[in-house]
Amino acid sequence: MTPDARTSKAATATLVALALGVAFAYYRVVWGSIDSFAHAVDNYDLFTDFVRHYYPMGRRILAFPYPVDGFYYSACFALLLKPVGLLSLPTATWVWGVLQLALTAALAALPLRVWLKLTGWRLALYVLLFATSVPVLHNFKWGQVSVLVTLTVFASLYAHASRRDVAAGVWLALGVGIKYYAAWFVIYYVIRRQWRVVAAFAAAGVGLLVVMPSIVLGPIVTYQFHHEAYDNLNAVRSLFVQDWNSQFFPHVLLRLLHVVDAPRAVFALSIVGWAVALVSVGIVWTLRSSDRPQAVALSATALFLSLPFLLSTSWAHYLVYLPFCQAVVIVGAAGLRSSPARYALLAAAAASVMLASVFAFNAVPNWTAYVWPGPLFFADVLLMPGVFVLARARARASAPTSAAGA
Repeated sequence: MTPDARTSKAATATLVALALGVAFAYYRVVWGSIDSFAHAVDNYDLFTDFVRHYYPMGRRILAFPYPVDGFYYSACFALLLKPVGLLSLPTATWVWGVLQLALTAALAALPLRVWLKLTGWRLALYVLLFATSVPVLHNFKWGQVSVLVTLTVFASLYAHASRRDVAAGVWLALGVGIKYYAAWFVIYYVIRRQWRVVAAFAAAGVGLLVVMPSIVLGPIVTYQFHHEAYDNLNAVRSLFVQDWNSQFFPHVLLRLLHVVDAPRAVFALSIVGWAVALVSVGIVWTLRSSDRPQAVALSATALFLSLPFLLSTSWAHYLVYLPFCQAVVIVGAAGLRSSPARYALLAAAAASVMLASVFAFNAVPNWTAYVWPGPLFFADVLLMPGVFVLARARARASAPTSAAGA
């Protein structure tokens, strides 16, 4: 490494440390303590989902292998929680907190390795954007696993870019073993006809969801576990429309219209949501012939941004992908020729960043006032035009030119 390169690396590290320092100094001034943070961000105590659902599930899975109240996940994930369930609750909570910090750091860092090759002040701004993102804070506050699921998707894409197709399929299957919606991203590999990845995904998925729990719990108990978890979820699904935390497209729209109980409207709007998701699939299709990092990043962004149109939960922490998507659109739009469209895309991305930032949250009286209008949903939607424009530009740039005289 040359002296200039070492100097540049040191300067970048200093700027990143400064960005983190600014974020945590702000949190110290605004909240002062972890407890104040936890009660400001969506009320309740720190790691409520871990304490109420994950830890009890891991503790009892072998002795009484049925879902605890509020556990709507797979038997595979319940078994993965067993090691932490062997600890005392205070120790388990500390372990979970360290794991949360490590996974969050990995989620911030992994996209930088392949898709967001930022340096200097640009990297520092990205770190600040990530550290002040409400979905990231929401995931940590609840002790949730959205960071982990999103990380498995990134790990799958990274493994595929490294020509490790089996690992790519296994990583994605691991995400499905935790939360089923990760299966949405297999579309990327199907469109690109990466059948080795798809086969590895299918085999690993069956192994994690069926074979592994059947060996440990027995096939009948495994079926009963999944059936009961599904029934429990269906029993509370009708309440999601009334939960202000949901950033699901029909729920947000109906809240803004002050409509409380309208199952037919939810169904109709869900069809519109699927249509939007199909547009995202179309974007992935237009980029299918390019393996360049920009094309992969845009494909992943398109699929991530469709999630609030598909998932009836879409809690705030589901959108931990937003910092990555925002950076993809901003970097891509900044590379366009100077034009009104370029500035419009940058303005929309900037608005997305602000809506999803802790600064916007702290500008309103409380969590309810922030989350009720669906700011994270709109932060998601504001990025969609940028992805569409950038994907078209990328597809045109990579299209083979016609032969002369043809």
